[in-house]
Amino acid sequence: MDFCAKLAAMAVKYNIKLSDKQLEELTCYYEMLRDRDYIRNAEITVGTMIDCLSCYDAMMFPVGCRVIDVAAGPGFPGIPLKILRPDSKLCLLDASDYRLEFWREVVDQLKLSDVTLVHAPVEEVILMPEHREQYQVAVSRGLSFSLSKLVELCLQLVKPDGYYIQFEVERRKEVPDAAAKVAAGGGQLVKTVTQELEKRTFVYVKKG
Repeated sequence: MDFCAKLAAMAVKYNIKLSDKQLEELTCYYEMLRDRDYIRNAEITVGTMIDCLSCYDAMMFPVGCRVIDVAAGPGFPGIPLKILRPDSKLCLLDASDYRLEFWREVVDQLKLSDVTLVHAPVEEVILMPEHREQYQVAVSRGLSFSLSKLVELCLQLVKPDGYYIQFEVERRKEVPDAAAKVAAGGGQLVKTVTQELEKRTFVYVKKG
């Protein structure tokens, strides 16, 4: 079974609706990752893409929403989410600049519109007027800060009534403490969702 067929089958299993065009675009993205040696094998990449898409909650992503992927690395989860929701306006942010050329190639190859690429640490970006409180959704999958620190930083990028979605594996035990700090800062821990594919917990925080 080729990559596209594996991805289609797993999307059905995890109740993720993907059109033929979206499957083709995700397959093209996989091939570009493979050619850059950013991935180990197709099976792992299928799981990674399903992991990225599993955080999606339609209620949190209004039409034309602005989404920022903090510490995007090779583009996870921002690029798969952009393919899922092509109407969204995506900002890929990373403190390292060596991914920028690859991001540009992906955007050009897939003809993705409304994608902004930013090379800077999140601590600097939260002070920039063009980014501070400008997004309906912020997501992060690759930052190593504590959960409380991640919430503190990333919520500063989110508009009131917007959401921050954090991908968690090892820091699940931090969720109760983070929830208390979120509440003290005027935010709200809306829900946590566990996805068994990568033993992942998604943490959803709403900005008050």
